[in-house]
Parts: sequence; C-alpha cells; structure tokens
Amino acid sequence: MNRVGEGGAAAPRRNVWVLLGLVAILGGLVAQPIIAGTAGATGPGDNPAKGEVSPVTDSQDGLRSDPIPPELVGNEAVPLPASKSALALDDIACVGNGTSGKRVQLVYAYRAGSSNRSAAYAASIRSWATRFDDFLAGEGAATGGQRRIRFVHDGACQPTVLTVQVPSTVKDFDTATEALAAAGLTNPNRKYLTYADWNVSGLCGTATYWGDEDPSANNFNNTEIGYALTYQSCWDWSSSRTALHELFHTFGAVQGGSPNGNGGHCDDGELGGADIMCYGDYALDACDAGGPRVMDCGRDDYFNVTPVSGSYLAQYWNPTNSAYLTVPTGCAPQDSFASSYPIGGNRGTVKGSNAGCGVETGEPTHAGSRASSVWWTYTAPSSGLVTIDTFGSAFDTVLAVYTGNTVGALTLVNSNDDTAPGSRSKVAFAATGGQRYRIAVDGRNANTGAIKLNWKHAASPANDNLADAWVVAGANGATGGSTNGATRETGEPMHRHRGFASVWWSWTAPSTGNLRLSTSGSNFDTVLSVYTGTDAGAAVARAQNDDDPTSYTSEVLVPVKAGVTYRWAVSGYAGSTGAVSLNWNLQPVQCSITNSNPFSDVPNSAWYRNSVLWLVQRAITSGTGPGKYSPNAPVTRGQMAMFLWNVSGQPAATYSHGFSDVSPDSYYNDAVSWLVENDITSGTSWDTFSPNNKVSRAQMATFLWKLVGAVYPGFIHDFYDVYEGAYYNQAVAWLVRAGITAGTGPGQFSPNQNVTRAQMAAFLKIRTCG
Repeated sequence: MNRVGEGGAAAPRRNVWVLLGLVAILGGLVAQPIIAGTAGATGPGDNPAKGEVSPVTDSQDGLRSDPIPPELVGNEAVPLPASKSALALDDIACVGNGTSGKRVQLVYAYRAGSSNRSAAYAASIRSWATRFDDFLAGEGAATGGQRRIRFVHDGACQPTVLTVQVPSTVKDFDTATEALAAAGLTNPNRKYLTYADWNVSGLCGTATYWGDEDPSANNFNNTEIGYALTYQSCWDWSSSRTALHELFHTFGAVQGGSPNGNGGHCDDGELGGADIMCYGDYALDACDAGGPRVMDCGRDDYFNVTPVSGSYLAQYWNPTNSAYLTVPTGCAPQDSFASSYPIGGNRGTVKGSNAGCGVETGEPTHAGSRASSVWWTYTAPSSGLVTIDTFGSAFDTVLAVYTGNTVGALTLVNSNDDTAPGSRSKVAFAATGGQRYRIAVDGRNANTGAIKLNWKHAASPANDNLADAWVVAGANGATGGSTNGATRETGEPMHRHRGFASVWWSWTAPSTGNLRLSTSGSNFDTVLSVYTGTDAGAAVARAQNDDDPTSYTSEVLVPVKAGVTYRWAVSGYAGSTGAVSLNWNLQPVQCSITNSNPFSDVPNSAWYRNSVLWLVQRAITSGTGPGKYSPNAPVTRGQMAMFLWNVSGQPAATYSHGFSDVSPDSYYNDAVSWLVENDITSGTSWDTFSPNNKVSRAQMATFLWKLVGAVYPGFIHDFYDVYEGAYYNQAVAWLVRAGITAGTGPGQFSPNQNVTRAQMAAFLKIRTCG
C-alpha cells in the first residue's frame, strides 16, 4: 500500500469559477501551463469573474510526453488514393455559409526550406478529418444525440485547408503557434486543427487546453482561440487517433474535476487503448482495450450528449456542448448497414435513434416492419445465451438479429415485435464466441424515436448492474457471489480509481451507526465501495477501500443513517475477478442526548453544547480535566488521532507506526498506529508525527476524508481560498457535499485556521448523526 500524508500530492482543480490555467497538451498530456489569477466571491452564490492570464516561471509543471506508437515511428503518412480522399465531400455537416460563427479550420503547415506538399496532401487531410467527424457522429448517437464538427467549408460543403509556411526553426508547440499567429491565424472564433509537416521526437500531437469547469457557454474552451497540432507520422486517422484527440483538448477535454480526469486526460484507459482521450502515469484500461475506439469509455468524463442528472457532465463542463460542434438533423450514420455501431462484452446499454432514417436496397423485413432501421454489430465474447432488448426506448420497436456481411445477404437468427407487457422488443439466441451478429432496430408501423438497446450474455452475473443489486438486510450478516464475467456499466465509477468489473448489493440501514463492511474471505484482490443513489452514473461515494492493512481484501468503516439505502460494489483491482465473500456488522449509535452536562466551560446555550455532550455520551472524550472541555482550545494532532480512533470504535492496529516522537506509553499511541496503517496519515515526515502540532481546517478536512477512503467527491466547492493545487481541495469538496461544513463565511473555508475542540465536536457529530 502507498501511504499519502495529509500534506501529500496536489489534487486536481475542482472549482468551476476560478480558472487555473491554459495548458499545452503534448500528445494530449499537460505541459507549459499559463496560470490565471484568481478572483473572490462576495457570497456563496456569487460567481467570481475569471482572472486575467499571466505566465508562470515553472513551465515544466506537469510536463509529460506521449510516445508515438511503435508502428508509426519513422513512418510517413501516405496520401490517400483519390477514390477515398474524394469522400470528404459527402461526410461533413454543411452549416450555414461555411464561415460564420465558431468553427474548426483545417491547416496544412510546412517549414521554410521544406517542400510545400499541400497539393499532395490537402484532399487526404480533408478526408482524414471528416472520417473522424463521422466517427464522432456515431459516438454522439451512442450517447443519445448527434454531434458533428462545425468545419470551415466552401460553398460545395468541402472543408477548406489553409496552407501556411512557418520559419525553418519552428518545431515545438510554442514556436509553431507563434508562427501560425504571425501568419494571421488569430480569429478568436477558430480552433486551428493543424497538420504539421514535420515530426517532433516522441510526440504525435500538441494542443491548447483550458482548465475551466464552468458549464456555461462562457467556458474558456468555448470562447478562446485554440491550436491543435498533429505531427506528420500521426496524420492518418486509420492508424492514429491524434487529430481528434488534440482537437478535443481545445474543446476542454478532459477536466481535472471529472471522475477520472487528470488534467487533460482520463485515467480509466491506457495509451493505445480504446478510449480516444485516456492515459496517464497510473492509468488502467477499464474499457475493452481490444474493442473499438470510443469517446469516453465510461461516458462520464468528457463525452455524453445525455448525461444522467446529477452526474459530473450534467453539472459541469461537457465538451459535447461546445459551440464548435453542431447538432445535425436527419438520421445517425448507423442508418447504413456498413456504418453499424460496434458493441460487445458480456453486458451493456447503448442509445440511438431511427428518426429520419430509411432502408437500403436488399434490406430484409424486420419482424414484419421495414421503414426506418438502424444497425449495430455485436461480437460475442464467448459462446452462450445472449438476450437483447429495446426496453427503455420511446416508441413501438421491432428487433431482429442476423449473421452476414452484406445487407442483401443476411441470415436471420431471431426477431421480435412486442414482448409483454409493453410494445418493446426482446430476442434471445445461442451465440458463438467471436461471431459477429447484426442487430436491426426499426419501428412498427413506421414509428420512430429514441432507442435504448440492452444486451446481456449468460456469463454476466445477475447482480452485475446497480439496478439489479442483490438485496440483503439486517444489522449483521454475510453473503457471497462472483465477479467473473462482470462488466462496467455506463457511467459506473472506476472504484477508488483502481477497481472495475463489479457486482452490487443493496442494503437499507436498520438504525444509525457505524457500518463495518469487509470482503475478507474473497479469493482475489478486491476493491470495496459504498454509495447512495439509484443510478451508477450519479452514485455518491460514501466510503471506499482497496486493501485492508493485512491482505488484498478490503474493509470500510462508514457512518450510516437509519432508513437510508446504501449500494455496495465489489470490484477487482485492475479488473481482477473471483469469488466474493461479503460480511457486515452495524454498531448502532444513539444520536439523542440523554446525559447531563459535566463541563463548567460548556454553557447550555452554546451552539456546540449537544455535540460535546454527544462525544462524552459515546466515550469519545472525557474532556481536558475535571469539569473542563476547553472548547476554544485548538485540537492537536495527538488529540485528532484519538478523536478519529474513538469515533471509529477503537479498532486494533496490526503494525506499529514507527514515529520517533510518539512514545509507546503515550495516550494516542494505538490511535496513531491505526491511522497510519489505514492510510489516513503518513505523518509530517518519514519518522515524525508531530503530535503536539495544532490541526488546521485543511488538515481536519483531509483526516475526515481519508477516514472514508478519500472518495471522489463528485462536487466542486465555491471557496475562493481553496485552490486547485491544494492537497486538501478534494477533501474540502467532499466535506461540503457531506454536509459537515459550509465554510467560515461567504465563499470562504479558511483552510489555515486552527480547528477548535468545539468545532471538532460538531464535525464528528454531524458526520455520524447529521
């Protein structure tokens, strides 16, 4: 286990209104930040103005590199044959006069002293760009809408390609963008998608990106000029995703506050994996690395046209709302059999629509209807029974499954019109592993509308999805299951950023108290998470754990409220699977105050009176001396350790802490050991804990946050005195969302203020009892 102290690594920015920076992306990775000033707010609901941009001296913050895929090293992109490059004319969305408003301008750039090869490459550049635009349209349809790029185009709806010569000395991103600007590419309503006719060692591309999570049209990614460079070896869309990757950086993908964002990328996918925007130092492929390319494999970080209410993309910046994209009318690309949308895996859901669609020559009749069909291609991961349905669609559907490779030569596998009790459709068939099945959805009597297509392989566990969670009950109990064949559903978190392939349980707390939940006895490396909510895409994390102190199984200790339903997810580290053993024990806690006030320095009229008496009632503290609680005294780190250990039930530690300044006979010795082995603190240095140091509000927030496993807060606070780079940024956001504090004043958290014993009592009581 890695231990991170309360003064540890910087957290990603979680503030919508305080701009952190304009960042250049190397192959999509953060480099060359330009930090903006911050501005204050006059009240909790006021949005401070965004600061003016100013440079910083340490331009190496976040510098990373995106290696060119090995197969492209030293290669030169070859122009497409004329027969293919001419397809661009038919592919893009024709928008207005082709020049007005916000648009993406294609650019071919070459260096002085090199050959101007625009004549050889212009048609190919148009085709490469419009082919990824066609891919984008399919991804939009898969998330419940349509999106196309607003290209600058001519009267024939052909994307225009500007040719620009830059000085022979140009190579890196800074000198390239300076040269492009000097050549007149300075329109603030343009994103300049530039195909640079040179290579930069080790890189595929570079782009500008704003760290701004403002969900409105005023987002800097929506209002500022952008440059996206793709270097020569990585031009071809068929072999490289670079151009679309870099262009989406200029649209604001991926923000640091998103569930898997790392400031420009998502870490639920690896370099070379399925996701267009994902990779990072600690990234894991939570989507199918061998599957088709996708925009946002979890549909939760940067691309979802119809995100779940309450999810990150529904609340904060969603690049699908970029003014540089258009919402076309007519049918989605999968109207054509040849453009069917690829799906796979043991279980999943995808969206679509057959509005405006038609049929093709030779296309069969689907369960008696043939009017407005759309297509998917499902590749079976293994042999077994597969069920496919259209439950959740908005109209009377028909559904058919075929094998075959051309629309005029298909073999029917199964079809259905209506499945009781409604007018949606469902089929089941014995699939052969590796076989591709063609799925057609049409409307009965030519009906059209929004489609929801669901599929499930027999290998998928029955409680694979949150909606199908197995219900358990009681204050104590044990149950079992398996994650073999489990999948990650749309929007589902990558649990603690390490776990996926999950199964779910549902439990309603019979009383308020502390729940101890464990996967002890499971035969694989588990990740355990507790949530509230009814949709995986908007679930609120309450507690998480990867490894308990002595094994690869997991344990959480989380306060629960009577009558609230909690969802338990068990997943595997890096996708590992196996047999699950799940055990729980609830220790009830009385929240009403029944004891008398033993402290002369705690007036009965004090705002903290009940909180202090609750601590005494629970034997969390007996005060600082006879008849004294010392409510205004600051909390020390030794006292904080005792508060947290006592409120958690004084669990036994397995290992000693190893701090030279915590003696074995100190009253907080056992508490410190427990905090250390549960990753709640790593001290103030490698061998010191500093027990007599005072605890700041920032440290208090971090202690409480780590007590529940440093969960993803899913919330962006509006404190102007808590910055993106602060180690306590996410902790503060969680503290506010959990209702433990609202700050010290309008727009203020006061992170450097000391925590008093009165405040600590209130924090702990609210945490447990509300």
